[in-house]
Amino acid sequence: MTKARKRSVVVAMSGGVDSSVAAYLLKQQGFDVIGISMKLYQHKEREHSSGCCSPEDFEDARRVAEKIGIPFYVLNLEDSFKETVINYFIGEYEKGRTPNPCVMCNEKIKFDVLLKKGLSFDADYVATGHYAKIVHSPSLRGNTPWQSSKIYKAADSSKDQTYFLFSIQQQLLSRILFPLGDLLKSQVRTIALEQGFVTALKKESQEICFVTDDDYKKFLKPYMKSEVGNIVDEAGQVLGYHDGYMNYTKGQRKGLKIAAKQPLYVKKIDTYNNVVEVAQRESLSENEFTCGSMNWLDPSLVEQGISADLNLSVKTRYRQRLVSDPWSSCRILQR
Repeated sequence: MTKARKRSVVVAMSGGVDSSVAAYLLKQQGFDVIGISMKLYQHKEREHSSGCCSPEDFEDARRVAEKIGIPFYVLNLEDSFKETVINYFIGEYEKGRTPNPCVMCNEKIKFDVLLKKGLSFDADYVATGHYAKIVHSPSLRGNTPWQSSKIYKAADSSKDQTYFLFSIQQQLLSRILFPLGDLLKSQVRTIALEQGFVTALKKESQEICFVTDDDYKKFLKPYMKSEVGNIVDEAGQVLGYHDGYMNYTKGQRKGLKIAAKQPLYVKKIDTYNNVVEVAQRESLSENEFTCGSMNWLDPSLVEQGISADLNLSVKTRYRQRLVSDPWSSCRILQR
């Protein structure tokens, strides 16, 4: 009798505790595991310090892989990362919008380029240390049975990362594993400590990986020309001046450098006229907004059409509380 081939998985290992434990758990589950660190961006300021894509991170990932007993490689994806993530980041600020580079990185790099690379290793799956769940269930498309896959929130609500994973396409979910979906962060730390991983107590980076010292304005400076413009109120009265509209984001309060009796927030960014409009907090509320890049993981919604009375929960920032019906005054216009 021919022995069944073990399932294999490529694990994206960032040099942090989450991806370290993800790789370990999959090895324990009987997978053939291959660890890969992705070189996405190189900071001269970080050549001798810790941080995403630093030599220290790659070394930590290699040491964990060695301890687990799995092969480990560093994959240079700098060109792909610049083309898809960094150019998108700059482009959104040019349009007066606030980008979310983590979403783009997940969609275009981790679950596209890395997945394709996994195929070259004959891997069945790609896995990461994201806190999320993928649930597979039988379904019907017309009269044809098929397996439907959906993304669900992680057990640890404080670490849940589904907000950054919304754009992964349905057909890819059957090839992706999230081993940490049912664990709390504290449990992940405990596993890492028990296994003696060098990453067990490693501090998490909260910065955008390619932005040094969390200073996105400094990062944008070589790419975007800053021009002084007006800061105005809703009536168009000039309250002050800005040093480049890309240095502001909607909802911003701090750093406006204008005097007013009431706290003011950025309401609009007019890139054409180089004007930043501010208003009091109550004026920022909206009852209608336009959504782009929709990704409906339930195919029946697409096939049957999006009904006008569809109840949705919405949030516009990672840490924001989900807003759901009866927030019925808000209409979502799909673009």
